[in-house]
Amino acid sequence: MKYVNKAFFIVLSISLFHSFTFSQWITQNSTTTNSLRAVQVFTPAIVYACGELGTVIKSTNGGANWVTQTPPLVGVLTSMFFFNSTTGFIGSTQGNIMKTTNGGTNWQAISIGSGVTNSITFPSTSTGYCGGSTGFFRKTTNAGVNWNDMGFVTSDDITSLFFLSDNTGWLCTNAGNSGQIKKTTNGGVNWVTQASNSQFFSLFFIDASTGLASSFAQVKRTTNGGTNWVNVTTVPPVAAVNSLTMVTPAIGFAACSNGNVIKTTDGGLTWIENFTNQTSSLRDVGFLQGNPLIGFAVGLNGRVLKTTTGGGNFTPVEPLGSEVPENFSLSQNYPNPFNPSTNINFSIPVTPLSFGEGLRVSLTVYNVLGKQVALLVDQSFTPGNYSINFDASSLSTGTYFYRLIAGEFSQTNKMVLIK
Repeated sequence: MKYVNKAFFIVLSISLFHSFTFSQWITQNSTTTNSLRAVQVFTPAIVYACGELGTVIKSTNGGANWVTQTPPLVGVLTSMFFFNSTTGFIGSTQGNIMKTTNGGTNWQAISIGSGVTNSITFPSTSTGYCGGSTGFFRKTTNAGVNWNDMGFVTSDDITSLFFLSDNTGWLCTNAGNSGQIKKTTNGGVNWVTQASNSQFFSLFFIDASTGLASSFAQVKRTTNGGTNWVNVTTVPPVAAVNSLTMVTPAIGFAACSNGNVIKTTDGGLTWIENFTNQTSSLRDVGFLQGNPLIGFAVGLNGRVLKTTTGGGNFTPVEPLGSEVPENFSLSQNYPNPFNPSTNINFSIPVTPLSFGEGLRVSLTVYNVLGKQVALLVDQSFTPGNYSINFDASSLSTGTYFYRLIAGEFSQTNKMVLIK
């Protein structure tokens, strides 16, 4: 009887706390309702974000509190690039770039002519580039004191710039379905078109060969410096991949217009959706460089989200045949007891919520104290039978509980790890 009561208490505890562990992205109080366009993370404590109506906010305690700064421009602040936690640049819609050298306490407005600055990047401390509306392109060789007009690279809006060195870089444009990716090897003097006929929003190159580009409902990848691009994933329909970044050569994240974040752990070959409990568009995502655990995402209406778990670490899920089940189910894991891995099967039937993008499903593992020790699944599934292999190599011998939540359905089963 004591065992039954203890097991009931554990399951009850899991039920009470599942809503807090379902999403690995937690909403922060940004103190603004103005939509945010860009974010950059420097240390676990120091984070900047900027956006509409001249909004610049800064946190010095990891997002717990935010201070609104007062820049000299009141238009839409579209992009940012910081060398470190004190010196950086922010682009605007008013033909100016703002610079700070004291962590945002003071800002200097630098005229670059006209146009909307959609992207700023510095491959070195002295050489930087910016680009934006109707293809305007500027270059500095003195750390942003002066910006030289390099002409109009294209007649379309430049949405993203990425330079690996002072001379070698790429840009992408968004012009409906006729956007392009271009490459320069001489510091922006000449450009070669490498891809076209798509909407491109963001670029990131891991090295001189491997790069990624985001577009509407797709991520594209190249392994030959941009000569050829292939689609590596399709995210839910109507979701634009607004911004992407690689934190390590293997792990990267992208912010999507459906309010979720997608994550790769294999250098951009495959992507898994991280649910954030949001539906409004996310415009940018940023992580502490080299640390794929601590990150922030920003978007509409002042939305700021934070993760300290890398958005959750998910295991590939395999479909089991083509049969559509009649009911929800969570099967007993097998083998059980197990060491160190075991298989868990679950079924998603046809429901009003399982059409289209599918039904949101989470599969979470807890210890006997009700503490989450692994988040195996947090994504959408269409009706079908599925299997996942759970590797418990990092866990100690003991009893664990795994819980499936799919819409209003939930079920918890027990498993035993013996090493």
